[in-house]
Amino acid sequence: GCSAWLGCRAQVVPSEEEVGEVVEVEHEQEAGDAVEVEHEQDGNDEPEERRVEDLEIQEAWLATEFLDDDPVEVYFGEFLLARWVLERAPWNAYHSGLAFVNNRTQRKALFDFTPVDTSSVMNMIVPEMRYASVPEMLVGGYDMVWNDAAHSQFFRHWPKSYTTFTRLGQLNGTVLRRLAHWMRTEYMPKHNAFSPVEIAGADGSTTLRSRMCHDFVTDALWVLYENGVNLSVTEPVFRDHIIMYSSKMAPVDQKVWYTRGKRQWMRYLRTLYLFIEGIKEQFTFARAALVVVWKAGVPAFLHTPGQDYEVTLVPPFLNYCYLPLAIPPEKHDPFGSMKLCALSMTANLTNESIPLPWAPLLAAEERLDQPVAMVSMLLVIVFAACC
Repeated sequence: GCSAWLGCRAQVVPSEEEVGEVVEVEHEQEAGDAVEVEHEQDGNDEPEERRVEDLEIQEAWLATEFLDDDPVEVYFGEFLLARWVLERAPWNAYHSGLAFVNNRTQRKALFDFTPVDTSSVMNMIVPEMRYASVPEMLVGGYDMVWNDAAHSQFFRHWPKSYTTFTRLGQLNGTVLRRLAHWMRTEYMPKHNAFSPVEIAGADGSTTLRSRMCHDFVTDALWVLYENGVNLSVTEPVFRDHIIMYSSKMAPVDQKVWYTRGKRQWMRYLRTLYLFIEGIKEQFTFARAALVVVWKAGVPAFLHTPGQDYEVTLVPPFLNYCYLPLAIPPEKHDPFGSMKLCALSMTANLTNESIPLPWAPLLAAEERLDQPVAMVSMLLVIVFAACC
């Protein structure tokens, strides 16, 4: 899962003794060089503030510690979040944030975006179902509760959890405070949920962005770029993507009970549950689930904080890929040539067995739950009663 051109950043997980070794960061450091840095020895990795109103206090702190003309360096910070083995190769998921150091005073700050519940990515993929009875649930009488809450964070130091920092450029204290103001007034009010899946369209575009820590970094880099900061790296910095491939997506309203849309979403979730244990072990098993969804003719759905979507799946359905972090003015290309994906970009449609008997039953249920089928059944019943 790690090739030479990726730099094999993921091959070794630092030990507790290695994390936090002291290496001075000089302001002459070349952009794009990855370094280990000195961590604050305060024993506290909790962010000082998370609420929007409290970030006003942090902006005031930045005004005293990062003066207008102070030379400030910005780094892409990351640490290993999770690992699994696929075909005898390690695949790793990282958490990232934007780190800053004042070269005049060596004061540090870090911004990131993280889920409230970090125990499992499944919290953002599969909802908690609430219903009075199974028969009522099967006809669309249920509520979905999503455990995908997320928040932005501010640290007055570089947390010891972060193990790698790659220099991106230099700015001043004025621009850093503008970034903090943007985070408080624009980003935080709009983004309070974690959405790890992005949708790639058949035309090669990103139809729907994910909303993860890396996406926060991308948005923040654009704020810096639009404020005149020149950003660059000597070697590509890679981030992970969970990409779902679709030819079409349409917004849906799933709040009204007993609708066909609610029943379809439940059939989609019931199909996923046939593969849930494998997905928990390796998220790439979700492709097998989506192939069965596609074969069964069951619509796929995606939840986002502001809108839910019905997704028309197309091969290769799903992949987990490392792609270069788009450094402004560059933009993300989900079909870019420089990528490393856990699965082939050509899905094997004949090698995925359909779990019996449930998948065929779900397919039959989907076909029967159609307006034409309902009318036909009603006519048969009326005809039988009359004769």
